[in-house]
Order: sequence, then structure tokens, then C-alpha cells
Amino acid sequence: MTDCCFVIGISITFVATLCSILALSLDYWEVGAIESEGVGPILLNYVHIQAGLWYEHRTFHDFAKTDVPSGLGNTTKVWREIDFSTETGMMLFATRLLLFIALFSLVAACVCSTLTYTKYQNMKGLLNTAWALSIEAGILLLICFVVYLTGIKENSTELHAAFYLDIVAWLLAWLSAIFLFLSSRTFLALMTEDRDQPSELI
Repeated sequence: MTDCCFVIGISITFVATLCSILALSLDYWEVGAIESEGVGPILLNYVHIQAGLWYEHRTFHDFAKTDVPSGLGNTTKVWREIDFSTETGMMLFATRLLLFIALFSLVAACVCSTLTYTKYQNMKGLLNTAWALSIEAGILLLICFVVYLTGIKENSTELHAAFYLDIVAWLLAWLSAIFLFLSSRTFLALMTEDRDQPSELI
């Protein structure tokens, strides 16, 4: 049972790490449209937004056929500027930072689990460190999507794939922590411990 739990736990940890990498790098945290946005003297009837943690795409459409400056009708990739004097800017910075730390924790959990499997089978401390790091990563990923949902997302947009990948990574991190905890024999030792007194002490 212990070996099976370990294999399942380390596999889930690798999948959670992959989901975290995709959530951090993809520009699909939110998509949607803003209607009637003014750009200078021009009133644009439709603005499509595709945003992530690092930058966003904005596609401008003017259905009234106003004299739109060159380039506004095309999809342009622009860096999302962080204004640390605003609440949204601070939340965006915090989301990036927490997701980075969560990703590094999952990578460290993968390393500790791999070392336990390949070289240091008798070092239970490495496996205990692995499931502790998975729990930490899960907590940070949970905070990430809560902060994004409550403080960064536009009211008129919808959540997209990268946001849900963050949620999947959160659940997988905690699930891997459970399996790695079981495989560390800490739980099994408590459940199967022989509580009889040694005969020499009686």
C-alpha cells in the first residue's frame, strides 16, 4: 500500500507542477468584451480583452466606421503595467509572487520525492518535506485564485483556462500531499503501532 501511495503521490505532484507552470505563463486568465470604450476622441463600440498575469491582448473594433488610427483594429500585445499605488496593481503583483513561490514549492516537492525514490529510501525526512511543501503550495495556489477573482478580474469578462488550471493545481497539490503523507509511514505507523509493553519491563 505504501509503495502504491508513493507512486500516485509523486505522479500527482508532477501534474500539479505542470498545471502551475501553464497557469503562470498562459494569457487566458480572463476573456471578454468592454462596450463603448473611448480612445481619445474616438468611441469604439467593442473592445475584446484577453488577459493573463503578465500581459494582455486588446482588440479594438469600430462598427461605426469612424476614422480609427492605424493599428487599433489589430490585436496588439501590450504589457500590463503595474501601478503599485493602486489596489489592483498590488494584487496583481501579489498573485504573481505567490504563484512563483507555489511553483518552486512543487518543484522542491518533486525533487525530494525523486531523491527518496532513487537514492535515499531510508530518509523519511525528505518524504515528510515533500508532502509539507505540497500543502504549502496548495495554500498559496488557493490564495492566488481568490485574490485574482476578487481584486483583479474585470466585471465584464469571464474566467478562462489558466484560472481553472490554478484551481486544478491547488486541488492536485493537496491530493499529492495526502498520498505522500500516507507513503511516509507516519500515518500507517500510528495506526499499526503495537502498544503492548515489552516483556522485560513487566
